[in-house]
Amino acid sequence: MGRWLQNSVYGMFGLALLVFIQLMLLSIPMAGIASHIQFPILEKLPLLQTLFAANFLSALQYLGKTPILVIEQLDIQSQQIWAYYLMPISLLAHIVVVWLLLNCYRQRACNVRIGLAVSLCLIAVMYVRVAACCTVNPSWILDTALLMMVYQPSNDTEFWQSLYLQLKPWLLSMQFVLVTAAILLLLNHLRGMKFLSK
Repeated sequence: MGRWLQNSVYGMFGLALLVFIQLMLLSIPMAGIASHIQFPILEKLPLLQTLFAANFLSALQYLGKTPILVIEQLDIQSQQIWAYYLMPISLLAHIVVVWLLLNCYRQRACNVRIGLAVSLCLIAVMYVRVAACCTVNPSWILDTALLMMVYQPSNDTEFWQSLYLQLKPWLLSMQFVLVTAAILLLLNHLRGMKFLSK
C-alpha cells in the first residue's frame, strides 16, 4: 500500500511537471502566461452518463472529443487569448510517459533515445487553441502553428496560406507518423528494461 501510494504521488507530480513544461514552452511564442484553469469533463459527466447508458460507442466518441483540462490565458474581458487542452488521448499519453520515465530513472536507463521518444509522443498529442487564428475548437499544435503563420500580419500571407492548404490534408497522417515513431522508439528502448520496477 505504501509503495502504491508513493508511486501515485510520483506519478501525479510527474504529470503536473510535464504539463507545466509544455505550458512554459507555449507561453514563449504566445507572449503570455496561462493563468485560468477549467475542467470541461466535469460539466459533461451527467451527459456522458446518459450517453453511455444509451449508446456506448457514441459515448466513447464524445468522450474522446471532450477536454479533460483547459489551461488558458484570458484578456481583461475574460475572453480566451490562447489555451492548452488536455484531451483524453493526451492524458493517456502523459500517463504512459510518466510511467516510463519513472521506470527509466529507477533503472538508470534514461538516454537521448528515450528523450526523443517522449518529445515526439507529447508533441503528437498536444492540442492548443489560439483566438487570433480564428479557430473555434482546439487543434493539433502543428495545425495551430501553421494557422498562426497565416494570420501573422508581418508574414507573407499568400505563401503561408498556400502552404497550409497543401499540408492540411496530410496533418492527420503526420500526427500518426509521429505517434508511430514514438511507439517504435519506446518499444526498442523497453527491450532492455524490466517493465515493472520492484
